[in-house]
Amino acid sequence: MKIMTNKIRTVCVYCGSGPGTNPRFVETAIALGKAFAENDIRLVYGGGSVGLMGAVATSVLDHGGSVTGIIPDFLTTRENALKRVQEMIVTPDMHERKRLMFERSDAFVAMPGGVGTTLARARTPNLAKSKRTMRLTRSMPT
Repeated sequence: MKIMTNKIRTVCVYCGSGPGTNPRFVETAIALGKAFAENDIRLVYGGGSVGLMGAVATSVLDHGGSVTGIIPDFLTTRENALKRVQEMIVTPDMHERKRLMFERSDAFVAMPGGVGTTLARARTPNLAKSKRTMRLTRSMPT
């Protein structure tokens, strides 16, 4: 899959630490991770190795891409922080996690997730007025 990037080098993916209610969510996370790696786009994400977070990050890594995980200290055990990433930042709280995810990203993708993903998705458009959006040239698996 070719992604039109307009110089987008880093994308933050908001997603859940669970697999979601539809097996296609995981398939889509894997396809997205592969597309990032193939297009030399660095992933910034929540740092976990489980659920959709783990699927997208592992896919980027398995396809030769780069990953930055940002996880609050209190979630490193619960979400099983992914140790294979090139950069793992452990923050003191969720506020710092969200701030760093925003600052380190050129664009944002929201995948299915829990309440945290919904809140992040609602806040990001207001924060990201100066950030770029990305366009996929082929739709993901449905």
